[in-house]
Amino acid sequence: MSSQHRHPARTFRPEPGEYDDAQADLTARGKEMDAFLRACLRWLHRDPDRFLATITPAWPGPRPRGRPPRPQPSSPAALAAHKHDPADGKDPADGKKATGPPETAVSGGPVAPRASEIRPASPAPLAERG
Repeated sequence: MSSQHRHPARTFRPEPGEYDDAQADLTARGKEMDAFLRACLRWLHRDPDRFLATITPAWPGPRPRGRPPRPQPSSPAALAAHKHDPADGKDPADGKKATGPPETAVSGGPVAPRASEIRPASPAPLAERG
């Protein structure tokens, strides 16, 4: 459902503290943030060169684009956990042999064996077991 307002809302992401500090400065002078931002837009449109020259000293640098980089693993144990081979039977955190059945990443519980891993209890063929 689209907005029912006559004028669509606009958003921006100020640095921490910027908005609160500016809000306090405007409130101390009996002004509101909405009116201030609209006045800035009007001044920019009417006299862009003078407006931009006035605010150039406070102009923020460019923000990085895209997603932030992934955090890097911080410890050797974290690196080992990412390179763990379940076939070696070792726990990546301590390097010791695992004593129980392998665990799932989601539940932490035992993993059911695959059909190809299930072997009959006795080596005798099924026909001889009777």
